[in-house]
Amino acid sequence: MININISLKKIYHLLIFTFLFFLIILNPAFSENIKIGSVTDLSGYAISIDEKDVERELDTFDPIYLKDEIFIGENSSATIQFNDNTTIILKEFTSLNISEFENSGGKEKFKAKVDKGEIIIESGSIAKSANGQMLVDLSNMSLGVRGTRFNANINSSGNAEVALSEDIFGNVGQIEISSEGQTTSLTAIDQVVEVTESKKIMKREQSEQEKTELKSVSQTLVKISKINENELTQQLQEKLEKGSLQDANNDGIINDSDIEAAREIIKEEKKQNINFIVENSNDDNTTFLSDVIDQSDEQNIGETIEKIIEIKDTLMEGVVENLSDIDSEFITTSTTEGAGLIKERIFETIVLKETDKSAEILSKVMAKSDEETVASVIDNITEKNSNEDSTLSLKVMADFSENNPEKLEQLSETNAEQVEKLTIDAVQKASTSSEDVGLIAKVVAATNDEIANIVVEEVSKTSTDEKQNLSAKVLKAIVDTEPNKIQIINNEVKDVMIKQTIESAKNQKEGAGIQDEQDLTAIVSDIIVNTDTQTASKIINEVNNTQTQTNLSLEIISGITQKDSTKLNILSENNKEQIEILTEKAVENAENTSEDSQLIANIVSVANDELANKVVEEVNKVAIEEKQSLSVKVLKAIVDTEPEKIEIINEDIKDNLIEQVIEATKDQQEGNLIDEDDLTDTVSEIIVKTDTNTATKVIEQINDIATETNLSLEVISSISVKD
Repeated sequence: MININISLKKIYHLLIFTFLFFLIILNPAFSENIKIGSVTDLSGYAISIDEKDVERELDTFDPIYLKDEIFIGENSSATIQFNDNTTIILKEFTSLNISEFENSGGKEKFKAKVDKGEIIIESGSIAKSANGQMLVDLSNMSLGVRGTRFNANINSSGNAEVALSEDIFGNVGQIEISSEGQTTSLTAIDQVVEVTESKKIMKREQSEQEKTELKSVSQTLVKISKINENELTQQLQEKLEKGSLQDANNDGIINDSDIEAAREIIKEEKKQNINFIVENSNDDNTTFLSDVIDQSDEQNIGETIEKIIEIKDTLMEGVVENLSDIDSEFITTSTTEGAGLIKERIFETIVLKETDKSAEILSKVMAKSDEETVASVIDNITEKNSNEDSTLSLKVMADFSENNPEKLEQLSETNAEQVEKLTIDAVQKASTSSEDVGLIAKVVAATNDEIANIVVEEVSKTSTDEKQNLSAKVLKAIVDTEPNKIQIINNEVKDVMIKQTIESAKNQKEGAGIQDEQDLTAIVSDIIVNTDTQTASKIINEVNNTQTQTNLSLEIISGITQKDSTKLNILSENNKEQIEILTEKAVENAENTSEDSQLIANIVSVANDELANKVVEEVNKVAIEEKQSLSVKVLKAIVDTEPEKIEIINEDIKDNLIEQVIEATKDQQEGNLIDEDDLTDTVSEIIVKTDTNTATKVIEQINDIATETNLSLEVISSISVKD
């Protein structure tokens, strides 16, 4: 029993000893040679001295231990990256000591002291953390740093000064400065705080040189952050040859095998740093991350992009745009299988996460890439876009055709199938909105004849059912944007689109089919006014062949006259028969209203003499029965709109019109015609506003007509009131 107790006590003490041993090993307060960072770049000569005054000359990739004091030689500089991704650049004659460093658990602290020289610090996770504390002591001031980049300098007189800059993520933190009981905060990037010889804290403007120096640090940070395994191997080989390479694989021998082991260790540290960069980058500032990616080797570019997609895919667009801007070979021309797979994931991610910038970015990639990459972009846009409301393909096509027409033409020759695939998808997914229609017109305007015809042919195929108005809107957008383009469209396709255009306008007038907020009849007249004579004639011919009881023809011809007073006459001169038919249908289907009468007057007011007479003659023909009062309203509208026009009307036609006017007025007086308008009052207005000859004809007709009413009296009484 005693022996058992003794054994238990021994085991118990052994466990306690083991626990204390590991506690000492893991606790920085009890351990020596705690690695807190590495030299990532070195130019010239630098040494470190540990607590026991053991000195060692530093080389690239050498470790930095807690409480090492680092000295930089003349004409030398060193860059040290710490385990929390803080980076410190030390200039010549600088002395730096890190007395406290803890970045695990709830306690995060970084305490450094600069006895002399100049440093630039890009803060890492400790200074950026809400629970972190970063303190830097200078000769006569202490700094409390909160997430930023800054320069700290002890000048030749021993006085310290500090200045801020944006960090690699575009952020500006702040520094709390204290010196002999005085405190101030530095938050502006254009200021320098210094402690003078009289111990006062003063602020001054940064010089341009100081600003440039702080900004240029990013180039150094890109250099130490990228992962290029060939460069790493070469640098480690040089260390081996110099005898400064350490036993990385712990086999007691320093040889080539240590190069591979050291490279893997350094790669892992760099990957951790890149993860830090990814996590802290934001959608509006991916420039630094993109530069690191671009300067890495292909394999590590792929791994970094995979990491971005995995943990922060919203950065992908910004990264791809930046890589395109700097002509990254990986994005634009790399043909390896690995690069191809990564690019597939890139483009798929952008398509699935579509934003307002996606089209511009994908278009930019296509403009700078080889055919294989372009095909990958197009395949992802057309095949992997699960958003039914997305018009990404149209936006890409429009941006690409507008900004890179030469490349599009080249692709249409070398990769016609892919271009056609994108074009068809673009039109099929387009809506009839003004935005989408404008994009289609933009494509037609910027592309060659072949692609333009593919576009409009697809429009004609798509312009059915709920998209029946698409042809009308696209035709209008084309003639508004680039009217000459209408002439290169295949005649058969153009005829189909014109037919669809008139059909949609007719349906709108009749209240059938899909209704639209836009006035399609006005769109038809817009197209006629802005297009070439041949196309305009085709449209008018289609209007003439369209059967409808609405005033479609009248609104179209009136719209033409209002928008271009000469267009109707030009068309009449080139195709008199068509215009006469249009005129006949316009008047025939006109309603007996003041509104339609005004439309007829609008035509008369700008038409040439022959056409004006044709219009009035047609009014004479239709102003019977339920439209008996139409002649009154038309004559009034003419003298209201363009009174001089009445003088060019043929006397026989005019006499016939006046006779109808007075007959209708008499019938209303006798109760045989019901009309909302007071025709007697209307006649008096005509007399007042028209020329003497016409007024005389009207009065004579009143005097000659047989009626038991007081028509003459009311007319002359009304005239006296009006004039």
